[in-house]
Amino acid sequence: MRAPPHQTMRFSEITRGLRLLTINAVLATLFGSATVGTFSTGFAVELGASDFLVGWLGAAPGFGQILQFFSPFVIERLRARKPLCLLLYLGGYLVWVPIALLPWLPAAVPRVFLLLGLLFVSTSLFSFALPAGISWITDLIPENIRGRYMGRQNALAGIAGLLVTLAAGRFVELPPKLHSFAFLFAFGVACGLAAVAVLSATPEPLKRSSPRLPVWRFIGLPFRRPRFRNFMAYLALRSLATFIAAPFFILFMLKFLKVPYFEIGLFTAVSSLATMVTYPLWGYLADKYGNLPVMKLCAFGLSVIPGLWLFATPGNYRYLLPLFFAYAGVVAAGFILSQFNLLMKIAPEQNRTVYLGTCYGLIGVGSAVGPVIGGTIAKAAANSTHLFGVAWTNIHYVMVVSCACRLLTTALLPLIRERNVAETGEMVRQVVGRHPLSALVNLVLFLRRPRERARVQALHGLGAARARVAVSELVASLDDPSYEVRRGAARVLGDIGDREAVAPLRAKLFDPTADVIEECAVSLGKIGDPDAVPALTELLDRPHRSVRKNAIIALGALPGEASTAALWEQLEREHETSLRALIADGLARHGEARVARVLRSLLRECHSPLLRRQSAYSLARLLGDSNAFYGLLQTEPLALSGAVQRLVRAAGAELTRGFAPAERDALLRELQRAVRYFEQADYRHAIGPLRRAVTEALTAVALRQTRSVAGPHGVPPAEARRALGDLVRSRDPLQRNLGFLTAQDSEAHRRAVEVEDALLAFHAVQMLADEVDRMRREQGRGGHVLDEAMW
Repeated sequence: MRAPPHQTMRFSEITRGLRLLTINAVLATLFGSATVGTFSTGFAVELGASDFLVGWLGAAPGFGQILQFFSPFVIERLRARKPLCLLLYLGGYLVWVPIALLPWLPAAVPRVFLLLGLLFVSTSLFSFALPAGISWITDLIPENIRGRYMGRQNALAGIAGLLVTLAAGRFVELPPKLHSFAFLFAFGVACGLAAVAVLSATPEPLKRSSPRLPVWRFIGLPFRRPRFRNFMAYLALRSLATFIAAPFFILFMLKFLKVPYFEIGLFTAVSSLATMVTYPLWGYLADKYGNLPVMKLCAFGLSVIPGLWLFATPGNYRYLLPLFFAYAGVVAAGFILSQFNLLMKIAPEQNRTVYLGTCYGLIGVGSAVGPVIGGTIAKAAANSTHLFGVAWTNIHYVMVVSCACRLLTTALLPLIRERNVAETGEMVRQVVGRHPLSALVNLVLFLRRPRERARVQALHGLGAARARVAVSELVASLDDPSYEVRRGAARVLGDIGDREAVAPLRAKLFDPTADVIEECAVSLGKIGDPDAVPALTELLDRPHRSVRKNAIIALGALPGEASTAALWEQLEREHETSLRALIADGLARHGEARVARVLRSLLRECHSPLLRRQSAYSLARLLGDSNAFYGLLQTEPLALSGAVQRLVRAAGAELTRGFAPAERDALLRELQRAVRYFEQADYRHAIGPLRRAVTEALTAVALRQTRSVAGPHGVPPAEARRALGDLVRSRDPLQRNLGFLTAQDSEAHRRAVEVEDALLAFHAVQMLADEVDRMRREQGRGGHVLDEAMW
């Protein structure tokens, strides 16, 4: 006697059931890949089916699905769903035995019509069982993992389907073709029978009892729920629009494009591979953001597919069709998965079979009517025409109508509702970063690989891709048992820069057990949210140097009055030179010109070459375009003179533009004198000529602006100084760089001047030349008074 459904199921039973369901799905996919779709259509064409009958061939499964309207009446009266499913699935598979025998019937027998009838019987049996089967597996699969489980299951099934499709495409080319199709169908039947055997060992959860209702109320249940009614209407119309063209893609390849079966198998394999790869990704997105945003995105993607096929010709199909099939595999995977999950979520537990049966029945009506419409269009548009330089067949018109209808159905998507889900646009913004595919692949690897090294490697990929989609998983990984994973997650959150991570990172600053305080501090600085400033300021009081150091770095990256005040306060009480240099660099990043004195002091007093270069680089931030100065610092010593020569040549040309030849030559000679001093490592004497040259040049520019005379010669010194002062007051960069040069020239006579000082002087000349160029283009006014004392 067959065991009754399990009253309660242990975790081990659920795990075993999920494993058996996956095996069943793989075997069922092998059956489908070897029978329906490409090969059933090709078989019908070999039997002599016309274009119109091919349309009816596509409609036969739809007519069979209409029986799902009636299956809930039987299922709801059964205590267990499993016996009914096994019986109907067994019958559906066995019907393909007489289909496989059709080639041996005499040609006078209407074999095409027999094929249509047998297909109708097979799909009717499968369809009658479908609501019970879906209800069964829905009760078995926990809802919180349904998206990911179905994604993995479909990916494995896709691998199996890919291999069979490739082999079958080559196999059916063997003569005689009809016999090759027959043996292929026999293989499919064997896989189907094995699937039934596996399903018989799969446990069935207790079927939830539902109150008995009058027939008219029972039938009307799905139509009285607005959410479910809208969803059914969309799926039915979508099915109709899709199946207008669906049966004709294979016919289009065989008759118009002249594609061999093996190449059709290759293209189908490409689609299966794309589906297999993306199923887990769509499953993850469905679990994270909701099924509805995934379905909306993929529904639009599927709508344009018939339109793409209009561009395929016998001459280019080998290039275009692989792309079309790959694209279709990606978006179809997301649509099928999200549609199934959303249907399971919206359908209530009580009387679920009537909801599923009615929905799939309406889908069946659409998939039955659609091919008939497509066949009618194909029959009416039998004559070939030329449009856009392409010979259009009757199937081209079928695809145009299908594409238009698919796009029209997307207008119904706003009527569908799912609770607690993200907007489609938000999901897209989260996923689309630098490398969206890399982000999703690395995220799936991060979640599914249990080994520490593999997870750390996936973290590197997530950081490189700036994967906002992974923020919640990375936040959870701040509590990972692996220290390396915790560190990596904290760093990657900073690289991504999403403000959703601010609160968790801030909390970890005060969790010594996590031991990622420093990484969290740096990441908060990268994210740049001012809400992190109070927590980072507290870290400045910690005794550990590394903690204070990373808090300083983070505050330096966070603009705002609070972080600036915290850095100034820390600068006053910090005595360690390297940390003072870090604080000064942070203040320079904030544009605090007052910190220039501190940086110049560090530049004078530091004996460490590294700290000197760091302080010089921080000063360059205040002067402008620190990247240009960084290039000078990184130049090899032997090439440094050449780099300075090129800098001076470009700056001199900009500063003296429009000058009289004699005036220009005099200024350029002064600049070249500074270069010669630099080449001789006489850095002290290199600064004076630079300061004098740019002062003369700026004075000439100022006098031209005031239209006093063409140049500074012959102008009273007081008027020249006044013109220069007015010019400097109008431009803050002029004030900073000329003030810096003047102060540096004064100081050069009192202390030793190192190469970093000289490079900063040349950098200031470059910044002055750039500002003169901008000034010529903008003619701006306003600024600050030149304050040499500031430097």
